[in-house]
Amino acid sequence: MPHDSSSAGLSGSPGPYAHDAFISYAAEDRRTAKRLQIFLQRFKAAGGRRRRVYFDQTHIRGGGLTEERAAGLESSAALI
Repeated sequence: MPHDSSSAGLSGSPGPYAHDAFISYAAEDRRTAKRLQIFLQRFKAAGGRRRRVYFDQTHIRGGGLTEERAAGLESSAALI
């Protein structure tokens, strides 16, 4: 299901999503992805709210998404 960032947390309002972004990454890119998460969270949304970034510390293997990760993805306004 595509996400419309105009009505989501990326616009600064809380919107319908629990997270502003979900970071997807390969295991070998974990350090870079973590730095990206920190960078994004430094920027505050309108109203002074910190950006909420879903960052899974484990590598998603070919077996698919776990329920927790699927829920995190579904509750995020954007996929990075």
